[in-house]
Amino acid sequence: MKKITLKPFQVNAIEGLKKEVLHRWRRDTRQDIKFQSPTGSGKTVMMAQFVRDLVNAPELSNADFAFLWVSIGGSSDGDLAYQSRNKFDEYYGGASEVAVTGLDSLSREKKMEQNEILFFNWSKIKTRNKDGRKLRRENEQEITWDGMIQRTHAEERDIILIIDEAHNSSSTLLAEEEIRLINPKMVIHITATHRDQSNIDVHVTPQEVVQAGLIKELIKSQTQQDFKDKRVKDLDKHVLKLSLKKRKEIASLYKKEKVDVNPLLMIQLPNDDRANQEEETKKESVLRWLKEEGVDENTVAIWLDKEKTRLENITMHNNGIDILLFKQAPATGWDCPRAQVLLMYRETKDPVFQVQVLGRILRMPEGKHYTKSKLNSSYLYTTYTKNEIIDNYGNYQGENQLAIFRASIKKAIEQIKLKTFVSQRTSYNDLGKTFQFTFIKTANKAFDKKKSFQSCFTFGEEVELDLIVDQDIRDYDGFIQAIKEADSLGQKMSRNDIEKLYKKLCIEILHKQEEETKFKNIARSYGKLKSAINVWFEKYVGIRDKNEYYPCVVNDLNRGANSILLPVINKALEQYVSVRSKEEEERDKKKVDTKEILIPLSDFSYTSNYEEISSTKCAMSPCYVNKNNENERKFIEYLENNASVEWWYKNGENGSEHFSIRRDSGNLFFPDWFIKTKKDIWVVDTKGGFTAEGESAVSRAKALDIWLKENKNFKGGLVKEVSGLWKIAKDTKLEKWVDWNFE
Repeated sequence: MKKITLKPFQVNAIEGLKKEVLHRWRRDTRQDIKFQSPTGSGKTVMMAQFVRDLVNAPELSNADFAFLWVSIGGSSDGDLAYQSRNKFDEYYGGASEVAVTGLDSLSREKKMEQNEILFFNWSKIKTRNKDGRKLRRENEQEITWDGMIQRTHAEERDIILIIDEAHNSSSTLLAEEEIRLINPKMVIHITATHRDQSNIDVHVTPQEVVQAGLIKELIKSQTQQDFKDKRVKDLDKHVLKLSLKKRKEIASLYKKEKVDVNPLLMIQLPNDDRANQEEETKKESVLRWLKEEGVDENTVAIWLDKEKTRLENITMHNNGIDILLFKQAPATGWDCPRAQVLLMYRETKDPVFQVQVLGRILRMPEGKHYTKSKLNSSYLYTTYTKNEIIDNYGNYQGENQLAIFRASIKKAIEQIKLKTFVSQRTSYNDLGKTFQFTFIKTANKAFDKKKSFQSCFTFGEEVELDLIVDQDIRDYDGFIQAIKEADSLGQKMSRNDIEKLYKKLCIEILHKQEEETKFKNIARSYGKLKSAINVWFEKYVGIRDKNEYYPCVVNDLNRGANSILLPVINKALEQYVSVRSKEEEERDKKKVDTKEILIPLSDFSYTSNYEEISSTKCAMSPCYVNKNNENERKFIEYLENNASVEWWYKNGENGSEHFSIRRDSGNLFFPDWFIKTKKDIWVVDTKGGFTAEGESAVSRAKALDIWLKENKNFKGGLVKEVSGLWKIAKDTKLEKWVDWNFE
């Protein structure tokens, strides 16, 4: 096994951390230490030596302590905790006074031993999956994670908590309440860039890491010269050819220098690259283009959730794989120093440039710089625009998110046994063919005061993308500021690319609908939206040439808040809610079953779309709310400030574990809230704007009214805010609303 020799800056950082711990050890309160070191600086190796030094420190010879290392990430090949644990084992060489363990060491009598460091992934503790239930199982405290922590403290053994990637962990995944449950003597927060830059205790600079030869001198972006033909035929294919050419150039330079390194081109595919099963995915397009360029398929590896090919030994410097296609897997913690060229394709649904992926092309293969300066750089090609990097960094949500926040019912609350309905029908939750009529009617009405529809739009403009060019990124962790100062290129789009962008914009519009609209089946809906716009332009605006009106539509939709089409689309979507609901009710009058559930649920998990809030009356602890639902927040504020309310509970929006009521049509709806007052239990549904009116709202009101008459122990109804006051409907036709104060 190759011995790892620490660089001088690493030795200094380890000594600095050790001094901070020794200086604060005897203080009575919990001590938080902030360690900041750039990506690629070897933070895990430094921490391995720091842990060993602390265990052997003469000043702590009478102390009894153990370490917890918490990481974030999934449980697949990209598990950061697993990788960190392996790095510790590698550094220690299998023999050490430090015991390196993980969650697999948990047992009925498990407690942390002196000088042990236990690595864990916080999602394993927080989720409701099989592993999470095993670790946090109720009524069997002795075999749980919580039990291990309690037994460790019972031994009067202190815990030093180390939080990796602390800029993410400590503010979201690792809530302060959970830290208090661990009750550590010290918390060491490790990250490349702390959110709060004040009071950094130990700081390694990017310059120190570059000078030591561990990371590249810079990352070079695509150049204006790369786009000298201002209208390339297909932008996606063009940047692929550029990245292939660069990888080939770098490989040739390594051979001339007699360095046995085969540079790897990493191609990040969009997560949402198929909106229609009949379309070619980006992966399929890229593989086809690679074949057209003469690339041997045996030199291409694939790393996707359900497809992993040719990944064996891919991180070795001279491995024969030239190209890796991936989406998310290698984004965090993956160490492949030969990765040197990165191509990032723009996401369709939520175009957010994931800066952390750049970290995969930072490291130097042999921990030193070469005489050829091009070998000391990495290279970035991308179809993302400058604005998408600046405005959206850090806000990525994505689909099928892991449930990372866990809440449990408060002990004092008595659960309610109810029957809920389990639907046997299938609702596609999509736009139907009839959406075209709603859109045309809405558009004609919106523009009827104009002299002509054509005069409302500007035709003949080119469509341009504000691509990043000629940018040298020398501070990876300060990337966003660097991009703000970067040059950009207005790349004229080809007809092929305009059509792709038109599709992407339709998909984005549907993904960004108001929550109440709920047309979430994008694969079945985006084509209906695009078709409705096309028909309106050709039939009513009078422009039948797609080459003429496609650029017009794309430019208008790209204007965001200044778009004149976007408000019309949103209005048509709103008005189509009741139309589609009626269509589905007529189509889907099918059998439903019932089952018994307990409300509130004993525990539930939430995705990162939710955030923790302070609440005294929420039935769940901690209390999580949707980040983007202002109407919900206003209602919670009303409940929290009402003296009559003892507790409240937010019902789920779908799924058989949540409470639902059957409408006459056979459709189900899920009332929003259960509220326990001093006298009653209320079941209410809160909506705002158009969702508190119309046939769909009336249908909910009637169903809830029937249920309340059958369940006389409850009160309730539809509730809405009017000018700062909450009112409840007094009739199922929703014609009369009165002030509501739980009377």
